[in-house]
Amino acid sequence: MAQAKPAIESLRDARLSFTRAKICAAAREVFHTHGYATATLEQIAQAAGTRRSTVYNYFRDKEEILATIAEDFGDGLVRVVARLPGPVPSRTAIDRWMLEVVSFATAERIPAELMMHLGATVDVPEALNALGGKITQALARQLPAFRQAIEPGPMQGLALARALSVQQVIGWACLHHPQRNGPVTPGDLLAVAAEIFERFVNAGAAPEGSSPKRNSREFKKWN
Repeated sequence: MAQAKPAIESLRDARLSFTRAKICAAAREVFHTHGYATATLEQIAQAAGTRRSTVYNYFRDKEEILATIAEDFGDGLVRVVARLPGPVPSRTAIDRWMLEVVSFATAERIPAELMMHLGATVDVPEALNALGGKITQALARQLPAFRQAIEPGPMQGLALARALSVQQVIGWACLHHPQRNGPVTPGDLLAVAAEIFERFVNAGAAPEGSSPKRNSREFKKWN
């Protein structure tokens, strides 16, 4: 009888974890399709095949669901960041890494808010602030330019502002990569994001006045 109790508790924990993961998976689809701002817990519950009251048993509100999704996404993106060669990656390496970020975000059905506000710090849910900090820390482990953004010093504020701006540009390019807006192609957006990223990285490691090369061949398939 004593052995049966842990088994029952283990089964209950597994069921709770399964339901929680099912709700998060449904929320990813709802956020991705309808947008975080307009999505409702009722829509999430329907997508998960459960009742709204059940969702409330696991999450206080949709911001808490977004926080859970952001944490999972952040962990995965940190692993993608770790594959970016440092301390100063070539433009070709940056291009390929940018495509890897796009592929990851697409495969994971990442909500638009997580990409669009990747480097934002004002008027965004706390989950997005935490995600931005996690990604900045991961980039700082690879690249000196981002390290300047987290190390105390007279230029930290400026360096951090630049780092967050770079992250927002990457998020925006990833968010819009499947779309074409007039003459602007998805490849163009990724090429500009990669160029800005390259300039930022080189500015943090190269001598004054150096000029980065341009090479967007990796993005031709998006044009």
